[in-house]
Amino acid sequence: SATASGLVPATVTSSTITEDAKQCFDVSVAAGTQLLRFQTFAAETLASDLDMEVYAGPGGTGTLVGSSGSGTSSEVVTLASPPAGTYSACVIGFDVPAGGASYKLSSWVVGTPVGVQSLKVAVPSVVYEGASASVGLGWSVTAGQRYLGNVRFFDGNSALIGATAVFVDNK
Repeated sequence: SATASGLVPATVTSSTITEDAKQCFDVSVAAGTQLLRFQTFAAETLASDLDMEVYAGPGGTGTLVGSSGSGTSSEVVTLASPPAGTYSACVIGFDVPAGGASYKLSSWVVGTPVGVQSLKVAVPSVVYEGASASVGLGWSVTAGQRYLGNVRFFDGNSALIGATAVFVDNK
């Protein structure tokens, strides 16, 4: 069987950063959260290169639990089943033009499904070891936003056997 959670629209934070600066943004995560994601998009950034670090603590404190440091401003950190608490995503101005650069940080917290979910999943009632099967996904969301969801798969004993993040860029 399978269950779908989401789709959750992004929470978008806009800011401006200078070279070598570090800006941290906190997000609270409840018990039972399935996915926590932070992401920047090069198309929404005036910098040549931003990096990201994610900490299990407020204001860039605590344990470093993820990082992204590509050669562009497209960075993403996704945490599956994070423990409850406060997490901080810290954006670092690695290569920024003089005077600073504006950017947008998107974040998502995908929790346990409650009520009607906009993400739908259909799986076959029987699958066979070593064989293949098809999974159908569908959704209905408002244009102009990015969304994140999660599909969890269970065996015949209701034990979790896997999960897949579903990202919908409807901008």
